[in-house]
Amino acid sequence: MSIRVGLIGVEDNLAWIKSIVDEYPEFHCLPLLHYYDKDVIALLKAHSHEVDLWIFSGIYPYTVAKEWGQVEKPMFYIPYTGTSLYRTLYQILYQHHFEVDELSFDALAEARLKQIFDELSVPFHQNRLSSEYHSLEEVVDHHYHLWASGQTKAAVTCAWQVQTELERLSVPVFRVIHTK
Repeated sequence: MSIRVGLIGVEDNLAWIKSIVDEYPEFHCLPLLHYYDKDVIALLKAHSHEVDLWIFSGIYPYTVAKEWGQVEKPMFYIPYTGTSLYRTLYQILYQHHFEVDELSFDALAEARLKQIFDELSVPFHQNRLSSEYHSLEEVVDHHYHLWASGQTKAAVTCAWQVQTELERLSVPVFRVIHTK
């Protein structure tokens, strides 16, 4: 008997995460694509009878499900690790020449981000981290206002939707993606 995993994610990481889950024969993965917050709840309602547990591709869809409060199956999300952030920071610093203290961040644990800043000997500005999730619009607004006011030169996000909206607003944005 296999464990039925409902995997909720966005288009660019859903197949990749599924390929990793599929490496474990004890799991059967049901990949479910979401674009916006409202999609998450609709997917949970429609497929809850088909799965034994839920995995979310990130903190944002997980938080939507948790705040909804009607999920009866175990829920997990895949956190962004230090290696995924270091990879993104490397690209930003060496290919785009932004400094770490010129960036705003979201969806990362404050303690983990502060530790990385300490390791890089860079001052940590807590106001540049949107760590609490209320809506994707609020996360976009957080990055946009820091950039528009000149406090930052670029944004670092973990959410495809935030990246897409910031690009539409002409904010330089970089996306942290999961590492295996």
